[in-house]
Amino acid sequence: MLQDVLDKTETLLSAPMIESYYHKLSPDPALEVFKARGYAQSDETTHQLSTLATLSPFLRTLLLTDGTVTRSLEAFFWEPVDIEQHTLETITSSQTLPWLGVQADEELLIREVTLVGQHSRQTYTSAYSLVRLQQIPKSLRQQLVDGGIGIGVLLSQFDVESYRELLEVGYCENMKFDGDFSTHSTKSDFIYRSYRIKLGQEPAVLITEKFPTHLYPA
Repeated sequence: MLQDVLDKTETLLSAPMIESYYHKLSPDPALEVFKARGYAQSDETTHQLSTLATLSPFLRTLLLTDGTVTRSLEAFFWEPVDIEQHTLETITSSQTLPWLGVQADEELLIREVTLVGQHSRQTYTSAYSLVRLQQIPKSLRQQLVDGGIGIGVLLSQFDVESYRELLEVGYCENMKFDGDFSTHSTKSDFIYRSYRIKLGQEPAVLITEKFPTHLYPA
């Protein structure tokens, strides 16, 4: 049943995104201060940390949160947030992927979703996930395929012990926001974070989330 669903899903933007991960060997060292304390003092400020300092407090908090982004968005924007699934497919990694502990020729699940306000229809976040299905409990796999629920919420509901590690934070100006899957997509500034989720001691999921900065004014 699982494979039947995967065989019917479409492919959108998958190859360029996964290729950007192949040569990343370790977490961004510039983030160590931010990850350790959540802020930086003036004498520790790098260009990257200076950019983070200009963001809204809520957006900085989202970048560091190890909880569920969906629930945080619902509390901040005060409306239900839907998970809309745009891509679901299995691929075979052509190279090693150190951030996820993946070897060449390993099968991965790609999942692309947007987090959209149920009433406002505003796209608050897009999320691109690479999942090592062999590391995911069988009870969760069909839920991932069915969509409609965030990975963090899913792990919480199934009481799966997990650990999240922030790997990278970046800022992009006037670029296509992946949350817009329409033909006539617009460009915007957005901040992104990449992090991995470990189940036990093994990396299981790699996620990149993008947040359009104009929705989170300082």
